[in-house]
Amino acid sequence: MRRLWNSAPLGLIVLLISATAIHATSLVRQDLGEQIDLAELIFEGSVVNIETALTKKTGYPFTLVTFQVERTFKGELPANGELTLRFTGGETDEIFAYTPSVPRFEVGGRHVLFVAGNTKALCPLVGWSQGKLDFRQHPETGAPILTDHSGWPVTGIENDQWVLAEQAINADGFWKEPRVGIVLLEQDGVEITGLPERNAVRALDLPTADAVLSGLQSKVVDQQGRSTYRQPVPVVSATALDEPFSGLPGKGGER
Repeated sequence: MRRLWNSAPLGLIVLLISATAIHATSLVRQDLGEQIDLAELIFEGSVVNIETALTKKTGYPFTLVTFQVERTFKGELPANGELTLRFTGGETDEIFAYTPSVPRFEVGGRHVLFVAGNTKALCPLVGWSQGKLDFRQHPETGAPILTDHSGWPVTGIENDQWVLAEQAINADGFWKEPRVGIVLLEQDGVEITGLPERNAVRALDLPTADAVLSGLQSKVVDQQGRSTYRQPVPVVSATALDEPFSGLPGKGGER
């Protein structure tokens, strides 16, 4: 684990946690079929509350994200329509810590989540960031579309895999183009300069989120006869009492 001490006046402590520094954080690429098999619950919902708490022993943060569950694709709706998931890492006035591949959320964000191991796993999503899809707005029609955690639009399902568009889209709804590096040779050495991203053509021909999710629902039904299919189980909401195990040292300092 590396600590980077921010020089801001408030003395914010920033922790960057290597994926190898915490047990069982090595991520294996999982296809959609495996995610469906392993999920205890698959749902579409919106973030209604985010709360950060600290473990009593080490002061390491963890985050409770509460979702309004709108519909499920595997498993049943929670009794009160809400579900709180616990994620390792978080942010307070004094500390900001995260683990690579543990997704972060914002109130109002709308997602499709593949849930497993809530209150037990460091990240309660199948494949961690792989178990999260984001709703975005189509740049021309305004209709909701789906992207993976890296911003690549999801266009369908084929052979146990999500089919992704050939390019990601940026926050403005344009196709992202990769940054191009140029090398400027100078007498004193070599300077590498990155060019800014250019706005390419708009993403016109993307299917709606409902079209993609209709395919997901059919895929879940088709897989129910597989020997590897895990039957859905009720997922209990996490609370601030559900502290994650952490062998990490404490904050190392106060403001």
